[in-house]
Amino acid sequence: MQNQSSGLNSSYKNDVQQHRMIFSYEERLTVRISYTIVTLIGVFSNGIVSYLIIRIRKLRTTNNLLILNLAISDIIACLSMYPFIYFNLSETSIQGTTANVLCGFTEDMMKLYSSAYEIGLVVLIR
Repeated sequence: MQNQSSGLNSSYKNDVQQHRMIFSYEERLTVRISYTIVTLIGVFSNGIVSYLIIRIRKLRTTNNLLILNLAISDIIACLSMYPFIYFNLSETSIQGTTANVLCGFTEDMMKLYSSAYEIGLVVLIR
């Protein structure tokens, strides 16, 4: 007797394979290069903002410290979300329930708590 049961993983693998068939290798490579450029620009520009606020004493105002906090959280967002997106587009994906939950959780927490509240505090202080 042969076991004919198909678990949740088989349908998931079929969905992933269909998703990969929609986009060609060149399209996925273009998206990966674009994400790499955006990540490098984000880390570099937020790093410059952080460096200037930390090094120049005159810039250490309350508003600028909130902007520093926002810049640091943007650096963390760039570095923590990029690997999930990059590996999601690669041939040997690390997709799975855990990766999808972590990616969604990280993205939501970064966007919600860091950006919105920091900008709200800057407005409130002014």
